[in-house]
Amino acid sequence: MLSKTHLIFALFILTFFYSPSLNFLLFSLIVLFSTLIPDLDNSSIGILLKHRGIMHSLAFALIISLILAQLIPLYFVLAFLLGYVLHLFADIMTISGIPLLWPLKNRTKLKLFRTGGFYEKIVFCILLVSFVFKTIILITR
Repeated sequence: MLSKTHLIFALFILTFFYSPSLNFLLFSLIVLFSTLIPDLDNSSIGILLKHRGIMHSLAFALIISLILAQLIPLYFVLAFLLGYVLHLFADIMTISGIPLLWPLKNRTKLKLFRTGGFYEKIVFCILLVSFVFKTIILITR
């Protein structure tokens, strides 16, 4: 899935947890940041790691979360884990899938669409419209 789709998916999910507080704003920023982290293996550090490899697994998400739990409050660790897992869930929907249960080699995939393809663009548009309407409902309450 493309970064913009990961971000709008996370924003849409965050509307279900909305709270008008500074903590929620920080929580949301951490979710948005962490939903992009698994794709770092597709950047310059991708030389060291295969794309959609270990960084696209629950094991990696849990290890990083356990490390963070030693450094930051649990509330924000949960935000990190939520964003990371949302990324994994979204990539499961693609044709390529991910090694969710790494080190097992099986890839978890639903094969609903190709990354960057026509159907992902439709999913993006649906999520964007849903996010906008849900946000309007939240702010007019």
